[in-house]
Amino acid sequence: MSGKSIIYFGISIAFLAVLSLAYLSYHPSEHGPTAAAILAQNQTGATATVKVSYAQSTLALPMWVAEDQGYFKEENITVEGTSQLTLSLVTSSMLAGKADVGVPISFIDALAVENKQPGQFKAFMVEAETLETNSTGILVRPNSTYSTIADLKGKRVGHYPGLNSLTGGSWLLGKYFNISEVTLVTVAPAAAVEALVSNQVDALMVPQPTLIIAVNEGLARDLPNSTNAYTLDPYPQAVCAFSSKFVEQNPQVAARFVKAMDEARAYIEANPQGAMLILANHTNMTVDQLRSGDPRTPWLSLALGNETFSGAFGNVSAVDAMQALADKYYESGYVNGTVNMSNVTYVKK
Repeated sequence: MSGKSIIYFGISIAFLAVLSLAYLSYHPSEHGPTAAAILAQNQTGATATVKVSYAQSTLALPMWVAEDQGYFKEENITVEGTSQLTLSLVTSSMLAGKADVGVPISFIDALAVENKQPGQFKAFMVEAETLETNSTGILVRPNSTYSTIADLKGKRVGHYPGLNSLTGGSWLLGKYFNISEVTLVTVAPAAAVEALVSNQVDALMVPQPTLIIAVNEGLARDLPNSTNAYTLDPYPQAVCAFSSKFVEQNPQVAARFVKAMDEARAYIEANPQGAMLILANHTNMTVDQLRSGDPRTPWLSLALGNETFSGAFGNVSAVDAMQALADKYYESGYVNGTVNMSNVTYVKK
């Protein structure tokens, strides 16, 4: 089986695994609010409760900002949040009907679900790597002789489990040499840095906060130009999304939720130091631990699904950025068939 076939097979298996988790966690008694309750909370200014499944990581920053700055409160929205260890668990909780919103679900999950079972999600915010972010990178030991990605040819490169890490890293390495000229090693997140320190791997492709922690503790240094944005800029990593059912039943609440999240986006861009404090408070880290030593942010660039990445992030529409990555998966043979990402994008009703 070729590498592309393996990854396409993996995408199919990943979708089935997420779907299985969804069905296993589905409880018919938890269908949600009654028709009367739905009607009541969609009245102008009415109090509404929204169930949010969120990743306990830097990816949840816009939701934490909206909560801490009172943007949800201004919209009379109460968030019932459930923390998840992985993005796949966020996806499965949404497919199971246990959450109205995922903050966020991984881009590859959104793509795989739309490819296999269309119409499940409506993405209202895109979280993307850009050249202004420091959200992924390739680590090497501090005393290693490797100075560029090109030096990793013939070496052992570790990556986190999952297709998102594997494909993104493979594309980046493939800019410098044939991907068959390295040995890719899957490492568990909890043991990843130790694998590098103990010479089990020569380099390590990691996201935040592992990247910053390892560098700040002197355990590693990151290679230049080693974020996924050097493959595609912007590079969508995840999307904050509603379930389509929630949007259909609660159009006014959905619009108010998006407004609060967009105010959070504006706050993050205008006040990065304040955003850093909020992120530190919610991740049990200190601001010093989160600082990257350069102007780039440890969180991703944000744009509403129907708008553009602005300012220093460029002028690429979020839909176009998603479509470019979806097309890259298709053209590389990793998905069977094209996906129109406009169909996944939330439009205010």
